[in-house]
Amino acid sequence: QPSAAQTTSNSKTNDGIDVTVIDAKPDAGFNYPYYLYAPESASNVKKPVLVEPVNSGSGSDDFNVSLDAAKRTITGGTARKISDELGLAFIVPVIPNPVSGRMYDHFIQELDVETLSISAGDLKRVDNQLLQMASDARDRLAENAIDTTEKIVLNGFSATGNFVNRFAAIHPDQVTSVTAGGINGTAILPLNKDK
Repeated sequence: QPSAAQTTSNSKTNDGIDVTVIDAKPDAGFNYPYYLYAPESASNVKKPVLVEPVNSGSGSDDFNVSLDAAKRTITGGTARKISDELGLAFIVPVIPNPVSGRMYDHFIQELDVETLSISAGDLKRVDNQLLQMASDARDRLAENAIDTTEKIVLNGFSATGNFVNRFAAIHPDQVTSVTAGGINGTAILPLNKDK
């Protein structure tokens, strides 16, 4: 994890916020950092925060692999384009995908059932940690006169497509919309029954 010395300062650009790394805050309910960005148009109307969890492409015990992937996502990925075009504040939770120890059978960045069964340690309930990151981001955005709604907008593809798809099913009351691609036919639809 990055140290406080590595954290970029929260500098304001007109009504927006430059790409900023927010350190982990275990006391606030999240054990990993997240990236925060808000375009200049983000403060014009009260809008939800856009969230795309990190997808490092494969498992690694090197946290910098996830941190670098998150930086690429917030600076130039599809969700960044969505953020800029819709004027949405944007966060990328930097949740790692370790492989050592018993983690070889978990796909953390996909929010699989094994991940949700983690009952102790920094990776316990990463879905709830994401909610706390979003709450922290809303507070920081409010300090910069950027009003946001309580619900979030989720975006993801491949592993993160599965993550946001599953997250929305677990926390439907926290989500305004979800866009998930590359989920290998495993879509979870908001239906009580089919036909």
